[in-house]
Amino acid sequence: MQSDDGSTIEHDDRTAEFLRLLNRHERALNAYIFTLNPHWNDAEDIAQELRIRLWKQFHEYQPDTNFYAWARAIAYYLFLTHRAKASRDRLRFGPAFYDAITRAVTAKPELASSRREALLRCMERLNETKRSLIESYYSEGDSLRTLAKEQGRSYDAVRKAVYRAQLALASCIQSRLQKKQEVGE
Repeated sequence: MQSDDGSTIEHDDRTAEFLRLLNRHERALNAYIFTLNPHWNDAEDIAQELRIRLWKQFHEYQPDTNFYAWARAIAYYLFLTHRAKASRDRLRFGPAFYDAITRAVTAKPELASSRREALLRCMERLNETKRSLIESYYSEGDSLRTLAKEQGRSYDAVRKAVYRAQLALASCIQSRLQKKQEVGE
């Protein structure tokens, strides 16, 4: 329904525009976030916060400008905020690392999306033991020592098992990306 000043229709149009832009760029934004953050649960939290923040700040977005670039900048700052708060992280990289990722994603935004898709497909192909190990190590944030204790195995045995699972996953991802490149997608 329209008010006398037409604000309802304008609001509905703006909402539709936001949803259209978000739908078009959400996969690339998620891929970017997952590239920055090695822990899936944390990355999903950042992605959720990004959607909320984008909606709250959409009035600042200038139509006919690059929505993806605008949203990616917000995602980057949300990531930095999350990283500053996360005291339990085992791996911390310097700003140069994250700036390099941002430059790479800016240059080839489809690459991050392709890598994430390959990662998901390759995770499905891993046997249950390797998949469980990778998920525990990255998603749940368990240390190698914690995993070794839970599994009743030595630290070195678990470290080697994680390494072998990582190699299998990396090989699968590289193979999928190479095949995709050869097909010309």
